[in-house]
Amino acid sequence: MKKFILILTAVVMTFNLTSCSSEDALLQQEETVAKSLLESYTLTRDARGSYSLVSKVADGVATELFQNQQTNSNEIHLFDGQATNQREINNNLALINNTLNIEFFEGKNKVRPVMTIIDGDVSVKGRAADGINFLNSYTIVSNDDGTYQFNFEVKDSVNVSYGYNEAEGINEIYLTDNGTAAAASYTKNYTLNAKGGLKVDFVHTSTSARGVDTRLRPRVVVGS
Repeated sequence: MKKFILILTAVVMTFNLTSCSSEDALLQQEETVAKSLLESYTLTRDARGSYSLVSKVADGVATELFQNQQTNSNEIHLFDGQATNQREINNNLALINNTLNIEFFEGKNKVRPVMTIIDGDVSVKGRAADGINFLNSYTIVSNDDGTYQFNFEVKDSVNVSYGYNEAEGINEIYLTDNGTAAAASYTKNYTLNAKGGLKVDFVHTSTSARGVDTRLRPRVVVGS
């Protein structure tokens, strides 16, 4: 009888240890799956019209920039388990035919909606080649909670207001030249719509004796 009890006890202990090990392995696997290699990224256009990207990644994650010639897209590929302590990776990017596309991949899977920027050339003096320009610089921060923070600086004597074009489904940032304020910085937060997309236009409007001049640049499109 004692021998039977000892055997039974050993079987129960083995089962409990196996169950705990399985649960621990499953928990570890779930944590690995849930780990986001990309924490956030920041896209910046400076006063001269140059674009740069800073990717903030998790520990042990490396990136590689691949320029897809077929899609004219800048693909940022993320690799886990690398011997690196670098948490922020910088890349300089360039417009191709006035367009800039950015995508992030873990393996073959996209981890963020594609971001597309439609913009024009800006001269050394901050003037746009295709019209008026009241925007000195701007930065877009893509956070891991799905929000997008727009930080931007406008030139002297520019008023800033916000609206939404329901017909086109576009958020609009209005920059008008009838203000008296000095150059200033602004921040506006946006979230993806129900379809997982976001569109934002910077709308420049100048009024003079010759009439009203309007320019829609840059345009930011996230997702579909």
